[in-house]
Amino acid sequence: MKNFICACVITILAFQTIALAQSINLPADTVTKLLCKKWEIDYAVFQGQKIVMPSSTPKVYMEFYKDGTFSIIGGEPDA
Repeated sequence: MKNFICACVITILAFQTIALAQSINLPADTVTKLLCKKWEIDYAVFQGQKIVMPSSTPKVYMEFYKDGTFSIIGGEPDA
C-alpha cells in the first residue's frame, strides 16, 4: 500500500511539472526582432567549462543581423 501511495504522488508531481512548463509560441519575425541586435559577451564556454572574461579584457560584442549573419566587434560599442 505504501508503494502505491508513493507511485501516485510521483505520478501527480510528474504531471504537475509538465503543466507548469513554458510554452512559447512566437511568430518567427518576433524572434528575429528579439535576437537580432548587439550583445555583450560576458563569458565563454569551452569544453563544457565556463570561462569568465577578466575585467582587464576589452569588451567584446556580437551583432546579429536579420539575414542570418553576424559580426564580432571589439572595444566599446558605437551606440
